[in-house]
Amino acid sequence: MANEPAIGDIDRLQRSSRDVTTLPEVMSRWLATVLPGGAAPEVSVESGVDSTGMSSETIILTACWQQDGQPIEQKLVVRVAPAATDVPVFPTYRLDHQFEVIRRVGELTDVPVPKVRWIEPTGNVLGTPFFLMDYVDGVVPPDVMPYTFGNNWFADAAAERQRELQDATVAVLATLHSIPDAENIFGFLAKEDFPGDTALRRHFNWVRAWYDFAVPDIGRSPLLERTFDWLDANWPHEAAARQPVLLWGTPGWATSCTATSGRWRCWTGKWSRWVLANSMSRG
Repeated sequence: MANEPAIGDIDRLQRSSRDVTTLPEVMSRWLATVLPGGAAPEVSVESGVDSTGMSSETIILTACWQQDGQPIEQKLVVRVAPAATDVPVFPTYRLDHQFEVIRRVGELTDVPVPKVRWIEPTGNVLGTPFFLMDYVDGVVPPDVMPYTFGNNWFADAAAERQRELQDATVAVLATLHSIPDAENIFGFLAKEDFPGDTALRRHFNWVRAWYDFAVPDIGRSPLLERTFDWLDANWPHEAAARQPVLLWGTPGWATSCTATSGRWRCWTGKWSRWVLANSMSRG
């Protein structure tokens, strides 16, 4: 349409209507309920994250409190489930699943995930559930707008540096997929509410339902519908019979990685939601 901006004119997408000016007081009061008595926490909000992710809010803050008579200062990341009025990406948003996936991956693997601290699952504090995890210093290839559009640090990096990130990402992907006994360890991610005799079939039906959820707002995609039909007609029965594994559903760099001290590191502040989105699948 003539009144729609060209891609080149878009430099920021609005994802949340939250008034962050109220957060320091609200979060300080809430932290006092999860920290030891006498902690007297004080919170300051540093920023939100606008260059990556669309499915939820990410807010960076600094918290100070007293612990065993010593002052503690900790930079934290708050992941906040989206409000229904902010155009949610998914029909439901299980932030508790994200929290638990990060925690278990950190316990079971050497994937350098951040430490998850606390979760508020009720939505009574900020209006929707949220959790806090440690901040990991570094940089992430943007996806709003995507790094492939150019004019960002990754697009301008040398080929060797880009390859380093690629190889590190594949290694993390393989580690996640090779966690043993995933069906039991991550069984809470299984799409049991959807029909199907295997994890892959239930997952497929979930993806199709997700597409149907989006159609009223964004319209139909003939390409996706042909893809669904082709997969249904060419179902991989042998693969579907294999042991389920933990699936990182969208292993894009903007949802996965940060660089700390010149080394590529994976962080789950972003990719965790895609583990949630795509949950259990066949290997």
